Amino acid sequence: MATEMTSGRYKVAKLYTAQPITSEEGIATAVWKECPFTLQEDIINIKNEEPEEDELYVHELDTPIDVEYEQKPTKVTGSFVKLTEDQLIEYFEGAKLKSGKGVALYGKLKQLKLALKIESRSGNAFVFPNAQGFVTKDIGIGKGGVAKFPFKFTATIASPEWPVDTLYVKK
Repeated sequence: MATEMTSGRYKVAKLYTAQPITSEEGIATAVWKECPFTLQEDIINIKNEEPEEDELYVHELDTPIDVEYEQKPTKVTGSFVKLTEDQLIEYFEGAKLKSGKGVALYGKLKQLKLALKIESRSGNAFVFPNAQGFVTKDIGIGKGGVAKFPFKFTATIASPEWPVDTLYVKK
């Protein structure tokens, strides 16, 4: 059984989120919201971990007679920056302060389900129609006081009727 591994550092022009997409037609009708992001010169990592190997031996000292590989899911990692108050509430458990001057973030991990669109500088894009993951409060306030919020999403299938986890869409 052949296994194809995908790993890349993708130079990104724009990052978008939308509600999960369950069919090919949903790509054109999705309402995409642009997100502020960064990760070392606007690079987002898209990576499959090494597949698991299951080797079959006739005897433990022999060379294997067969090897099967089990693919692991695709992970997308990066960081959001300059999140608005509404985005902080969308990505974390929290609420606006009654005084209207800030947001209270609770100590709970909010599991997100969304579609991700990562557009390259050429206009082509990778789309993950049903990504599940989280954004952490591992805030590193850098030069100029810009807060960075790391994210990690796992590509899952769009739906049982459309078992796609990653799309490459040309401009």
